[in-house]
Amino acid sequence: VVDVVTGVSEPAAVAAAADGRAYVGTGSAFQDSISVIDPAAHAGTETVPLAPGVRDLVANGQLVYASRTGDTFADVAVFDAATGRIDTIDLAVEPGAVAGCLAISPDGRRLYVAVQRPVGSDVVVIDTHRRCLIGTVAPSSPVRGIAVSADGATVYLAGSDDTLGGVIDIV
Repeated sequence: VVDVVTGVSEPAAVAAAADGRAYVGTGSAFQDSISVIDPAAHAGTETVPLAPGVRDLVANGQLVYASRTGDTFADVAVFDAATGRIDTIDLAVEPGAVAGCLAISPDGRRLYVAVQRPVGSDVVVIDTHRRCLIGTVAPSSPVRGIAVSADGATVYLAGSDDTLGGVIDIV
């Protein structure tokens, strides 16, 4: 440990940006948020309020993607760190679905979001430039982690269930 930043309320997810900043998904009884951490200042520099339910974060350039789940929705919030603007990408899922882990392709054009449904799960594929859903992948078990190969050609899904045990789906 080379440094500690204190005062971050209930950190749950973290993403590192190319410029050295870290983005931390935080929670509270009232509202989740993204805390911006500047390692040079050894402190948080900004807190960006979001609706409850931040599950995971991934950063790509000036954009930070946060998977979120509420009582009646599951979506991805897109925070533009340069402008402070927040947009959302609706995952078009039924109530009870949970948006989970995220991964982004090396070129930043595709975002992969694990969605756990009351029965089954999917990985939703998002075109980040158009900010819309372009496909889904049906994994063999509930997805707990997603990784994208360095060339962006292969996506790995880590999952497990009572029948199959631990599995890695290669998409």
